[in-house]
Amino acid sequence: CLPPHLFTTRYPFFSFTPLHLHNPPVPANDQPTTRYLTHTSMDTSSFKLAEELVSTSYVRQAQEAKRQREKLIRNLLAQRSLPEEGWDDVTITLFLQELSLMDSNNFLANAGAGEREGRVYSHLVSQRHFGLAHGVGRSGDLAAIQPKAAGSSLLYKLTNIFALNILKSSGISRLKAAIAVPCATGMTLMMTFLLLKKNHEEETGGTGPGDVKTEGKVEEAEEVGENSDTNEHTHAQTHENNAHTPPKVLQKGKAKYVVWPRIDQKTCLKCVLSAGLTPIIIENLLEGDELRTNVKGVEEALERYGSEIVCVMSTVSCFAPRGYERVDDIAKLCASYNIPHVVNNAYGVQDTVATHLVNEAIRLGRVDFVVQSTDKNFLVPVGGAVVAGTSKQKMREWSEMYPGRASSSPIVDLFITLLSLGKSGYRSLVRERAENYTHLKTNLSLLAIKHGEVLLKTPSNRISLAISLKQFPDPTYIGSQLFTRGCSGMRAVSTIATKTIVD
Repeated sequence: CLPPHLFTTRYPFFSFTPLHLHNPPVPANDQPTTRYLTHTSMDTSSFKLAEELVSTSYVRQAQEAKRQREKLIRNLLAQRSLPEEGWDDVTITLFLQELSLMDSNNFLANAGAGEREGRVYSHLVSQRHFGLAHGVGRSGDLAAIQPKAAGSSLLYKLTNIFALNILKSSGISRLKAAIAVPCATGMTLMMTFLLLKKNHEEETGGTGPGDVKTEGKVEEAEEVGENSDTNEHTHAQTHENNAHTPPKVLQKGKAKYVVWPRIDQKTCLKCVLSAGLTPIIIENLLEGDELRTNVKGVEEALERYGSEIVCVMSTVSCFAPRGYERVDDIAKLCASYNIPHVVNNAYGVQDTVATHLVNEAIRLGRVDFVVQSTDKNFLVPVGGAVVAGTSKQKMREWSEMYPGRASSSPIVDLFITLLSLGKSGYRSLVRERAENYTHLKTNLSLLAIKHGEVLLKTPSNRISLAISLKQFPDPTYIGSQLFTRGCSGMRAVSTIATKTIVD
């Protein structure tokens, strides 16, 4: 132990953290608790030696089978793109084990003397995470490379590339970068607002939290999920239709507001409030059975509060009877007023109409960030999101905004799932969802007619449906009855009930 007075000395010294430098005691079942990795890669010389024990033809056949899997991994690293066809579980497991062995906590000869050395007591926990215990990023940058975790860092860079590939192939082709984050959609939106709030305050000369100047080289664009062949474009280049209309010059005021066309979902409201901002709620317009964006109301808010507005948050994926946000019109307004635009695309990646709308918004106006949920779009457990942007520089700023290292658990989930699907597998799921929507709409319409109800006409929503409940004084009753019969995910909405989100 170092005496306390040494920590005030003016002489340099090494700092050690003697926390479980040795493996914990082996439990009664004789299973090791800190290291589970038993994978050993057979190289050419190993196979040659094996031929002395087993028939040469058999060994060479096995070696060729292994080479086929290794070729898949080699092609992935060379092409830096999500494969067109998904991989089998054995190949994915092989790759994960290879990546895990690149992290220092799995080195055979490693003496970890720091406070964070990838120590894991439970054999079960270590198995669950494939021995990847270092997380991703470093204290000052979510996308930074970890010296002690080359494998985890490589896995994260590949995951970000995969995420951008899927978003582009799904229809948002004008995105420039994407990063997977270990926060659900609401927290990711809040982080985005905090970044934009910080930028707003810096433009006004204010001193917000985090105004600390740092020195050092900025990582290359690939750090935030870039493809190597993409180039940065300015707003003038990306928003070609607005090139002839210079943005209005507004004197920046205090960062206060987020303009938000209303959607009745708690997270959307709470992420604004948690960022220390105030929502300016724009009520929607009723067009037939649908609720649509009040574009004029948005413009009036920009005109009135423009100097104090941090951003506009639009919502593409939503519950019927609300239709798609008119994100293209909002994007044009944001370009005109020079105000950032954040698109909440929580579960819109699986909807080709929604992705087309977002892509058109980028083309016609201004979109800074697009946020989507991993569990809703990519069939993984809750806990992650993908934030994408139209500017490499802004995405680097987002990455550098994240405090501390991050859990790799949601990242590994996404990595495994996207590799399992491949591009063609994901496209197949998107087609299947569209077919399911048509099937549900047809049969729900027949059910409504049978019981004297109405299926609301919502042509501007191709992901959600709504049916009237005129015969039920308390709509929540039918909702509870459906839930007890194994039907989850429906929402019974009362026309008279009110809810208070924040007092």
